[in-house]
Amino acid sequence: MVRALCCVITALLATGSASAQEVRSTVGPLERSAKPSSPENPIPRRIASAQAVLPTELRMPANRGMVRLQVTLTTDGRIGEIRQLGEPLVQFNAGTAVDEKTRRPMSDAIVRSAAEALQHWAYEPPAAPITFHVVFTFYTAPEPTAVQQDPSPLSSLSARGTGAFTAPPPWPAADGALRAGPGGGVPPLRQTKNVRPRYPDEAQRRRIGGAVMLEALIGPDGKVKDVRVIQSTPPFDEAAMDAVRQWEFEPTRIDGKAVSVVMTTTVTFTLR
Repeated sequence: MVRALCCVITALLATGSASAQEVRSTVGPLERSAKPSSPENPIPRRIASAQAVLPTELRMPANRGMVRLQVTLTTDGRIGEIRQLGEPLVQFNAGTAVDEKTRRPMSDAIVRSAAEALQHWAYEPPAAPITFHVVFTFYTAPEPTAVQQDPSPLSSLSARGTGAFTAPPPWPAADGALRAGPGGGVPPLRQTKNVRPRYPDEAQRRRIGGAVMLEALIGPDGKVKDVRVIQSTPPFDEAAMDAVRQWEFEPTRIDGKAVSVVMTTTVTFTLR
């Protein structure tokens, strides 16, 4: 049965590390013996969960944070190991100078909160240990969200410590465009047309969610002229790009002249 689709649009940047229910930085013995989730080895049905608590450390000037964790289930359906995949992401308001002393406690806190929530998750017992990804997203106002994910090439890179969350390469198509964001000198974008992405058939069949970070080039007429992926999560990339290409905004004007703007956004796919 196709479940309801909830697509959350967010924008994220990088930082962090931490511990809690012992969050590992290396592959543990249970994960080493487990099989990754796949169409032939699907993630069991979750039968108990707890929402992560928004930590007090994550506060203004930060506005969002995200952490990716590798979760391994024991044969009784409990979470036996948690491994952190790369650095947590924390977004600060544009133009805000943030040093490591400010950023690090926020990064550590969201990892602890995610790990503490996972201690209360339980699944139908798998036949053998199984490992998969869970992504927790925190907002300084609403409650954090979590999406369990099958492994992707991006996550594998992050797990090997190769810096998956790096700055995107130059984008010739956007030369001369202004960048949207608080404090960046660009008025807030007012969206006039929002198209939700189609949930990919493969992802529905595998019962997985994911998030794709994109940059959109919005022309002087308010229509999206080009889109590129800067944080890939197959199989969601094409669906996210197809939707964002159809978005429209009120033209952005600077000193009375309509200008092109680059906007960063993340389209998150969640099955409920």
